[in-house]
Amino acid sequence: MKRIPEAIRDMFGIESAAESKFLADKANSFHRNKLFKVEKKSGVQRATTYISKEQEVVLFNALLLNSVFTDPKQVKQIFENPKARADAAETLRSMLLNRTTVCGMALASAETTLLVTSLEGNFDLYTEKLPNPFETLPQMLLGPHTNLLNALLAQASVLDPVDSVLAAWVAGDIERAYQLANKIDNSEPVAPFLDMVRNRYHELQRFSKLLDDFF
Repeated sequence: MKRIPEAIRDMFGIESAAESKFLADKANSFHRNKLFKVEKKSGVQRATTYISKEQEVVLFNALLLNSVFTDPKQVKQIFENPKARADAAETLRSMLLNRTTVCGMALASAETTLLVTSLEGNFDLYTEKLPNPFETLPQMLLGPHTNLLNALLAQASVLDPVDSVLAAWVAGDIERAYQLANKIDNSEPVAPFLDMVRNRYHELQRFSKLLDDFF
């Protein structure tokens, strides 16, 4: 077993403890929401937290998904909820495929495709490591004040319509994403993503109506 910072350094090739502190803080947020388990061993002054080899896989996948989905609750949903997982796969497909770089981060196209198809299939996020398309985790380059999608969109001087939908979707503004999606021709390669946005909007509308009728 290893301490969490040591496990992160070994999994992602991060050399110094200082560089892994931000990721260690993110890892602790996943521990707090009970996505993975740790073991504590008593020390002279305080207990030391360790992570097992099996739980390292969960942590690896959580941090990889967190490069795009910054809310730990959303990452946990991707692990536990098939619908959230399918939505995540479609979001990643629209964001990462057919892009060779994201803010200077090299993307291995084969690994990016495998990442998306793994989430679309029966991949076990608790026992198998997802393919990692990043030479360096985006969190390490971007820090705590931005996320991969915002950085990606900032590269373009003018957002294309699909990027605008993505920005609204990841920000959680489903109504705005729906309005923008309806302005785009469904013959676009990202049609499945646009359909997902529309379906999610209609689901929320039905749920809202149900609450209104109930009360």
